[in-house]
Amino acid sequence: MRLMLFGQIRDRAEHLHGAEIASDARSVGELIDWLRRQDGEFASALERPGLRFAVDRRFATLETVINPQSEVAVMSPLSGG
Repeated sequence: MRLMLFGQIRDRAEHLHGAEIASDARSVGELIDWLRRQDGEFASALERPGLRFAVDRRFATLETVINPQSEVAVMSPLSGG
């Protein structure tokens, strides 16, 4: 699956943006847990509250099912005005 990062999470884990991930995760939550164990920089980036997720360009929850061809996006909350 392909991992896309946006906002501050991308700033903190740029090396993972656009990466092809070889994981047997079956949900967004399982993928996030797997990535936390694999990459310390990504784990620290996830400490920020309010993250949003999308699977194949549709908003998702941690329970959303993914497959090896999915594109999973992780987005930090936006601020400003």
